[in-house]
Amino acid sequence: MCVAVATAFAAGLSHDFGVISADGGSVRHRFWVRNASDSALAITNVRSSCGCTAADYDRRSILPGDSAYVEVSFNPAGRYGRQSKTVHVSSTAGRSTITIEATVKASDTTIQSAFPYSFGALHLSADSLIFSDLRRGDAPAKVVHIYNDSPDSIALRADAPEWVRVVSERPTLPPYEEEPVVVQVLTARCPSDTVSTVSVAGADLHLAVSYRR
Repeated sequence: MCVAVATAFAAGLSHDFGVISADGGSVRHRFWVRNASDSALAITNVRSSCGCTAADYDRRSILPGDSAYVEVSFNPAGRYGRQSKTVHVSSTAGRSTITIEATVKASDTTIQSAFPYSFGALHLSADSLIFSDLRRGDAPAKVVHIYNDSPDSIALRADAPEWVRVVSERPTLPPYEEEPVVVQVLTARCPSDTVSTVSVAGADLHLAVSYRR
């Protein structure tokens, strides 16, 4: 990518690395800009928005018609899901921002520690929820985090008893992303102490409900 620059050093520079693995090591991309002005330019500083992102740049004077680079690297270790990072570039022509994006596939270690309950491509932070010491009229809720370890989006359809409400912000979970799913017990509809199962996209959650004595 080479962008002609006249009155500003760079604007709207971005790159998407696509799907990468969290344990695959750093990825990098070199951005090129061409000085289309009549005066020499120079990059004076670069600053990243996150410790996982670093940048190197061409330190020589950029003569009219010449090109220079800013190379940005991203270390995905310990991360997962959609990532967007920025690098702020200062030059003698002004300031601008470079954006890099990636979808990070979680490492096996992260999945085992954060989402230890597996149902095919879906991995859950818990496989059972206990609601205890309830009173009639309560509507307690708990959150289960679901991770999609597949290259395909998964519809978060829920199958639950009429006294359970299941809510997610997104109806579909994109590849290699996480979604918090809220499970709420409606005690006004719930029978006395009971156990049941809620299914979210085919992943089973076991519920136990008990009331205050």
